[in-house]
Amino acid sequence: MEKNYVESGSWHKASKVDTPTVTTTLKNLVTLYRKQGRNEAADQLDNCAVKIKKDPSAITQAIEVEVIVVLVYMILVERLITSLMIALNCRLQISNLILKIIGSKITN
Repeated sequence: MEKNYVESGSWHKASKVDTPTVTTTLKNLVTLYRKQGRNEAADQLDNCAVKIKKDPSAITQAIEVEVIVVLVYMILVERLITSLMIALNCRLQISNLILKIIGSKITN
């Protein structure tokens, strides 16, 4: 029977991701987040990076934190896009209405 690495929390062993690579990547992401002013997310990832040095299985926690952050941003972006589409649609309808009014005045 094949072992389910995701459920057992040891998927990082199966993917052969080494701890130094993950910690370096997390530290780079922490730096980026700090430059963007996302200090809370940076602190969480920084804590995870420190834990990974002590316990490589903490990689799972670091990835889960980042996945949650990404999902929240995806939801916010989706809402922003929806709002922009509604605004553009309204603007298009107004433009079409103005063109109809102008067109009817020209023909009269």
